[in-house]
Amino acid sequence: MNEACPLIGTWRLTDVARLDDSGGRHPPSAGWDAPSGYLIYTPEGRMMAILSTGARDAIGYPDIDDAKRVAAHKSMVAYTGEHEFHGDHVLHHVDIAWIPDWQGDTQKRFVELAGDRLTLTTPFGRRPDGSMARFQLEWERA
Repeated sequence: MNEACPLIGTWRLTDVARLDDSGGRHPPSAGWDAPSGYLIYTPEGRMMAILSTGARDAIGYPDIDDAKRVAAHKSMVAYTGEHEFHGDHVLHHVDIAWIPDWQGDTQKRFVELAGDRLTLTTPFGRRPDGSMARFQLEWERA
C-alpha cells in the first residue's frame, strides 16, 4: 500500500442514502436517517468499517432472545479487510464481515474526495426486495 494514499486515516460517517436506478435519493431503510459510524484506512493496506443506525435499543445483554439479535444485526454493518486505492475507486478485499457472504469477496466503492470530505458510492446491485439500488456514504475526516 502506498503511504501517499489520500484515504489513509479515520473518517466519521455523516450521511447514507439509497440511490435507485431512476435517480431517486432515499434513506437506505428504516432507522438509517441519522447514522453513525467510522471508516479507517491504514498505511499498511488494512481497512475497517463499522456503521449503525442513529438510535439502537438496548438488547439486555447477556440475556438476548432471537428477536433482539435480529434487531441488533439489522441496525449495523461491519467489515474489515485489505484495501487498494485506484484514484476513482477503492477495492475492499473483505476477510471478516457481518454478512458472511462478503467474506472472501471484493467490495468496490467509487471515490469522490474533496478536502476533508469523502463520498463512497457502491455499484448498483440487487436488493433483497428485487429492486436495483446503489448506496452513497458521506464521510468527514475525524
